[in-house]
Amino acid sequence: MKKHLPTAAIVAALLAQGVAVVWQVSSLVADVHHNTSGLSDLSSEFRKMDDSVSELQVQYSHDMARIDTNLEYIKQAISVIVAER
Repeated sequence: MKKHLPTAAIVAALLAQGVAVVWQVSSLVADVHHNTSGLSDLSSEFRKMDDSVSELQVQYSHDMARIDTNLEYIKQAISVIVAER
């Protein structure tokens, strides 16, 4: 019986280590799935933000063009006023 006790202890320790490894790996896999979902959501938010920035750039370009046109009309009006004097 005493000869089998160290062998049984080694087997029990190996089984405990095996269970710990399986538990740790399953925990890591769950974390990877959770993080993948989070990254996917974050990527989607970045795409939305990029679309918003693009829309703002287009709006800014239109606004600048409108301002340039208005300034041109103001210059023309001032030129007419100066020419009449």
